[in-house]
Amino acid sequence: MPVSCADFDEGAGRLAVLGGFLPIPVSFLGRRPSRVRRPDRLAGINQVIAWAGFLGAWLLVAGPLYQGALELDEEDVDREGIEASAARIPRPDPPSAWWWLLPPVMYLIRRHRHAAFRQAAVAQLSAAQREQLTRFTNKATGWFTVAIGAALLAAEQTWQVVDRYRWPVWLFWFLIIVMLGASVLNTALRMIHDGRTAGSGVQRANEDPAA
Repeated sequence: MPVSCADFDEGAGRLAVLGGFLPIPVSFLGRRPSRVRRPDRLAGINQVIAWAGFLGAWLLVAGPLYQGALELDEEDVDREGIEASAARIPRPDPPSAWWWLLPPVMYLIRRHRHAAFRQAAVAQLSAAQREQLTRFTNKATGWFTVAIGAALLAAEQTWQVVDRYRWPVWLFWFLIIVMLGASVLNTALRMIHDGRTAGSGVQRANEDPAA
């Protein structure tokens, strides 16, 4: 009997011919039936993994920001002396407003004058103050670099969530702004809380001898 249309069902191991089914052993075709995965079985796990990656990436942003703020706050820096030395240096005159017609040139002029002012201010510092300032700047740069790298990974994870649920693009930027704000706010609130806790501890220590 000539066969004009055929379709093989791997799960059942049958040959569909003209609306009828002719049972054929799977071994005859030289291949085993593949196991069909149901997409609904892994849908829940995939959603959990997507959100776990999203939250984990943003925790990697909030963590370095807070840790960096703690370490910078613990740095022994003569802030008053450095600010007093910088105050003795005259501030550079602002460039002419006409340079805004050429924004790149305006940027270069402002940057050059700021660099000259910074160099003159550092020259007024003592050796100990320059060492403190260098150590503070290097540590701040290091933690800032870590936070920027984590933020890039968090942006990628955020896009994965938005793309998974077919959300609009503006929601991606909204989530980026909200999560960045939450990370910075977390650091600010924790630093304020730590400062108040340390202040109350010092106040109690000063009151105990008087009692």
